[in-house]
Amino acid sequence: MSGSNFSSHRISAHFNKYPDVLLAIVKHLHPEVSDSIHECRLAIPASNHVTINYLDDQIPNSLDITLDPPIKDVNDGYSRVLALRNEAWLALKVPPRPQVRAFVPPPMFPSGFLVALIVLQAYTILTPTTSRYAGLANLIRETVTQLIGAWFLPASVILLIGAHTIEGIYMYLLCNEHRVPTKYKVKWVLSTICLGFPALHEFKAETSRLRIEAIKKSSKDR
Repeated sequence: MSGSNFSSHRISAHFNKYPDVLLAIVKHLHPEVSDSIHECRLAIPASNHVTINYLDDQIPNSLDITLDPPIKDVNDGYSRVLALRNEAWLALKVPPRPQVRAFVPPPMFPSGFLVALIVLQAYTILTPTTSRYAGLANLIRETVTQLIGAWFLPASVILLIGAHTIEGIYMYLLCNEHRVPTKYKVKWVLSTICLGFPALHEFKAETSRLRIEAIKKSSKDR
């Protein structure tokens, strides 16, 4: 591949976040694998091939895919892997946007940590300097003002509200794409407005899990 090895590493790092993509490719091109296949990982791609390593019944195995013509650059690398994914999804009849019929709460970490930071931020900004409970708030305000500037705390509130609003809108659009029932859509959107990326990550993990279910069901029917 023309370009650095770092660019190739970016391709593998990106697609290793999506186990449903790699599982679909292996199931499509190597249908004899069992349903216990897991731990699919894309090795750092070369210019003329990509390799997906996986465990089948706890036995290490791999699928080597020749690329002709060779990958030209990192963007072409992304496109070629996505083309393999689309071919696999079509052959296995995997829905690109499976319907999400449930709400899955984000995990306590980092959700709990983010909630604690938001509460601390609200306490620091809203507690009057003369309040009997303002000791820690005053200390934080003084420290932040000395190290960064008085502008930082109010700016952080604007940034937080803006970022979570945008994330909430994005989640609303995702819920529409995945035909989420209204009662669950409200929970997904509210959790995103409150927590941000942990809720988005959990939603994408749920869609990945649904695709994996569809892949395994389709492979049994083939």
